[in-house]
Amino acid sequence: MTKATTGSAAYEKAYQLFIAAGKKFQAVTALYQERKIGDDQYLKARRIYLEAHEQFDIAEANE
Repeated sequence: MTKATTGSAAYEKAYQLFIAAGKKFQAVTALYQERKIGDDQYLKARRIYLEAHEQFDIAEANE
């Protein structure tokens, strides 16, 4: 994993949120595959991850 090198606070925040959402989504995916959580929880985590990804893309484009 690489660290953001820009000085932009918005970019850095979006990057950190994206990384955190990705880690959480990986953990939720593992639980979902083991059938320890339901579809609703998985889909909520996926939606949060995709929103974080979109916000990171926007911040990156604005750099």
